[in-house]
Amino acid sequence: MRVTSADGVELHVEVHGDGDPVLLLHGWPDDADLWRNQVPALTRRGFRVITPDLRGFGRSARPAGKDSYHLASSVADVAAVLDAAQAPQAHVVGHDWGAAVAWLTAMFLPERVRTLTAVSVPHLAAKDTVRQREMAWYQLFFQFEEVAEATLKYDNWAALRELAPGYQDIDRGERFRAKRLTVNPGAKLSLQSHNRRAEHWVVVKGVAEVTLDGKIMTLHENESTYIPIGGIHRLANPGPELLEVVEVQTGDYLEEDDIARYEDIYARV
Repeated sequence: MRVTSADGVELHVEVHGDGDPVLLLHGWPDDADLWRNQVPALTRRGFRVITPDLRGFGRSARPAGKDSYHLASSVADVAAVLDAAQAPQAHVVGHDWGAAVAWLTAMFLPERVRTLTAVSVPHLAAKDTVRQREMAWYQLFFQFEEVAEATLKYDNWAALRELAPGYQDIDRGERFRAKRLTVNPGAKLSLQSHNRRAEHWVVVKGVAEVTLDGKIMTLHENESTYIPIGGIHRLANPGPELLEVVEVQTGDYLEEDDIARYEDIYARV
């Protein structure tokens, strides 16, 4: 549904299920699809889940000017969303930027917040450490007006595409999940394994270099391979064009945390 905030900004909002309301507020640079795995889990447990695209993100309006993006405006958006969903009060969950919106909602509209959960951010009273500042480098980066925008736009938005997860869910059911993977030219995924799922890869476009248990193979369009449970594997793109792969996962647990990394360019080992 479309919800109009107090200052006229139109927001895209989805409501799933019935029961006690849960409001999920995504972070940057995401939209409500961030919660695609949590929504069915919550609805199965009897909650009504409300997932807006915050202003400036996804399918919601993008008002011009930085003054349109003060946190107070986002708090007003939360009130409008809850009103439209006929939810006087909700369990509020915020991730990243959405956590900041959630905190201020609890501060200024405490009567609308039943419980508050902040994800992937430190507690407001946590000690400010050098490590924490290192992890928040992007907050400083975006204070330099026009520099951040030019950096993100450079080379056909290469930096932003590097930040993106590189996959899109196609379908999902009991014990299976299908994804569309993309790997940029010259890029590679981490060397990894999974304890509770196997994977089938089909190359749709481009050339794939597949490492599996120390052996390397090359796959072209319409060719496929099987990654067994526990197999140590990596997907790389040695070619000059974007690599597209359809991945079908099978197993009893298909979430993103079923992963062991052995080599990773983002130091997530």
